[in-house]
Amino acid sequence: MSRQILLFFIILLCVSCSSESTDLKSGQFSWSDPEIVDLYYASQSRDIDKIKKYLSGNNLNTVLHSLNIISSIPSEEFNDVLIKLLESDNFQVKKDAIYACGQIRSPELLEELIKLSGEIKDEQLKRELLTAIGKFAGKEPISFLSDYKPTSELEFEGHAKGLFHCLLNNNLTSGAVRIMVAYVGNKALSINTRRYAAGFLGRLPAGFDLNSFAGELREAFSVSDDIEVKQHLLIAFGHCNRDVKVLNILKEISSSVDEDFRFRVLAVQSLKYFPYIEGRDAIFKAAKSENIKVASEAGNYLLNLGNSNDAVKYLSLGAEQNNLYSSAKLLEAACKFGDKAILDKVMPFTKKSFLNNSDPYSKAVLIPLLAFDEKGNEFLSDLAKNGEHAVIRTTAFNKLKDRLLADYKEDKSSTGTYYKLFAQLLFSNDTVISKQTSGLFMSNDLGLSESIDESVKARIDTTNYLKSFKFFLSTGKKPDNAELYTTSAFDVSELAAYPDTISARIVTDQGVIDLDLYPLEAPITVLNFISLTRSGYLVNNHFHRVENNFVIQDGCARGDGYGHPSYKIISEFNSLGFDKGVLAMASSGRDTESSQWFITHRFSPHLDGNYTVFGQVKNGMENVFNIQVGSQVIDIEFENTNTGQ
Repeated sequence: MSRQILLFFIILLCVSCSSESTDLKSGQFSWSDPEIVDLYYASQSRDIDKIKKYLSGNNLNTVLHSLNIISSIPSEEFNDVLIKLLESDNFQVKKDAIYACGQIRSPELLEELIKLSGEIKDEQLKRELLTAIGKFAGKEPISFLSDYKPTSELEFEGHAKGLFHCLLNNNLTSGAVRIMVAYVGNKALSINTRRYAAGFLGRLPAGFDLNSFAGELREAFSVSDDIEVKQHLLIAFGHCNRDVKVLNILKEISSSVDEDFRFRVLAVQSLKYFPYIEGRDAIFKAAKSENIKVASEAGNYLLNLGNSNDAVKYLSLGAEQNNLYSSAKLLEAACKFGDKAILDKVMPFTKKSFLNNSDPYSKAVLIPLLAFDEKGNEFLSDLAKNGEHAVIRTTAFNKLKDRLLADYKEDKSSTGTYYKLFAQLLFSNDTVISKQTSGLFMSNDLGLSESIDESVKARIDTTNYLKSFKFFLSTGKKPDNAELYTTSAFDVSELAAYPDTISARIVTDQGVIDLDLYPLEAPITVLNFISLTRSGYLVNNHFHRVENNFVIQDGCARGDGYGHPSYKIISEFNSLGFDKGVLAMASSGRDTESSQWFITHRFSPHLDGNYTVFGQVKNGMENVFNIQVGSQVIDIEFENTNTGQ
């Protein structure tokens, strides 16, 4: 008996050895595994050769993590290994390989995915496959998906996702639109399918005509019980601008004080595609809302689409508003379209409020109004240089820049009047203002640099942070302005002390936001978030960006969106979608993430695969909605650690 057992183990060992080159060896995953640690160091330095070595290996854990990593690296260097992994018998490997193909998007990989579509039987894999195919450029993906006939719930979902990604790649056909209209109103389909269909319709390019589908979209809106579907249909209603019934729906929603503020904001936004006279009264009612997001959205509408006939009404609405932010938007519309009599009423109030208000964010709200003063440009230039807070300086600078560009558009010779206003900003103590100003001077179209005299050039020569501008003045060429940042070098073994899902709590002056963080999907990002919190960088900051019914954003120590540490971290794009309450990293392009993070207000699928998701709100979404520009992060805490103390 013992000899039989011995023989059995010998045979098992032989089989194991003979298949070692093709079988993936699974084992207990640990962040302390030296190979995992080494892999993530390679990831942070973007060491393609080393990442490819682990991707080609037979350790299941390192293969899976390598697949996650390469989903943020658009390199064809991985194609040959990816094609082999598409043939894997391991479900997770095949699934992650399909996702990585959709992220890398080389033509060779598209060919492999389409070939695979006729072989795969598993419904989850089909969903991933259809989604990935939609991410590729060119006409082949939209042609393939338009002809595809899904038969299962997950296939329908993948089909909708794939068509949505085709739209993001500017691949659009009338057939795809008809498919998505049918999907959004079909309650037999899953919520996810209908959400992506609604997102597709709301994401159609400006001017796209959906009037012929207005009846079907109205019906879909009426029968849907999903808030996310209804929100994107409200956006899509902007493409039905000849349908009276759609117009009435938007007017009713934007006017109703009992309606969900998210619906009211979107209804106001969609009314801009209808004649002003038709939506005016509904906008006036929205402008009286006690909800800052609704009232300020009405202010945005009037600022962009108003007219001089109603300027006095805008003044009245602004005077009635108790919220300074909403009031300022409405008064700005009054000043833009009004006469001197209106300016004479608004300016004294604005100047007094600006001087008496100690909150920099409240002051910043008033800066666009101050621009209407007869010495508005001088005032903006002075604030951009000497404002006591970064948000005041950058708000004033951006407003002055907007006025320069608007005047240049009307009269190209007008830029000379701006020279002195911007020349003094070249030597601001705020290097952000200085660099932004030098960027304007390096615009050959504006011609500001032509007015620079020798005394200014001499100061530029001795100012270290204006080296790029000095190069431009001597050569007439713009230098490569890519700033050099230290590459992060986080040790992922530190994550061994944490659970697979880390509980975090963001304490704000608007209430508590509880989140789950996902180190398995985005380990470097999670470590960075913890590290910045531990150092105090993320605490006592103010939210500098709030987009009505889209996102809130923080993580800037300056408080104006221009601040970040001296290093960058890698992008860690993953398959987690952008639902409501997703925590993700802000960026200005691949591998430019640093400290700024955002939380979504609503389902936002156009962000999928393009920003790093590393968490999800689990409690306190109502407090996310209450965040305004200037709201403060008081503390950030983590479960079972002292990092938030």
